[in-house]
Amino acid sequence: MDKLTRILWPYDGKTKQYDSQITKCKLQIQQCEQKIATLQESRPTANEKDILIYQMHLKEKYIKAA
Repeated sequence: MDKLTRILWPYDGKTKQYDSQITKCKLQIQQCEQKIATLQESRPTANEKDILIYQMHLKEKYIKAA
């Protein structure tokens, strides 16, 4: 096992391509995490009173329409 850790693997074009793909994916992950965090923070929250009022308005609206 020690011999394998001492081996210097060649850094060719394919390895460089893989590294660039890995960094792109990491950046995309970070951007997605930031977007999720901002969306969770900006998500409006309603309390029970607001929900009940909204439901009452919907019921009134559809009773009048029928």
